[in-house]
Amino acid sequence: MSRTSVWLLLGIGVGGLVVGWLVELLLVSLGRTILVPPYPLSGALVVLAVAVVAVAVPVRRVARGLPGARVDPFYATRVLALAKSAGIAGAGFAGLFGGALVFVLTRPVVVDDLAWKSVAGLAASAALLLAGLVAEGMCRIPPRDEEEHDPDVLPGSAS
Repeated sequence: MSRTSVWLLLGIGVGGLVVGWLVELLLVSLGRTILVPPYPLSGALVVLAVAVVAVAVPVRRVARGLPGARVDPFYATRVLALAKSAGIAGAGFAGLFGGALVFVLTRPVVVDDLAWKSVAGLAASAALLLAGLVAEGMCRIPPRDEEEHDPDVLPGSAS
């Protein structure tokens, strides 16, 4: 599985930003209240970010070859899938909350509470994105020396 592309994350973030701004604009033009992320959502995203990194720690121990470290291969695969999806979701949420923040800040009268909620959502989304990328990196197996694991060379023999 390849690493998550920066261009994919940027595309999702920019797409989310445009969608978030357009949704806010549509809601205001229809006379409805705008959508602003509540503080508990930001807290939940931060907790999710911590959980993503926490479940990747055992995989990192195995990937680094620490003695006695064992993990089920299916667990490692699920952790990697969770890490990739957390990065993508973090980019999408960051775009949506960024669009809401841009919309709120471009209004003639800015309500402080709305701006701070958007900033908190944006920061929590960035934390989830970063946690996904860190956890993905923790699942990466370091390259091995070819001579050390050459099947044609017996251990302890001179080449």
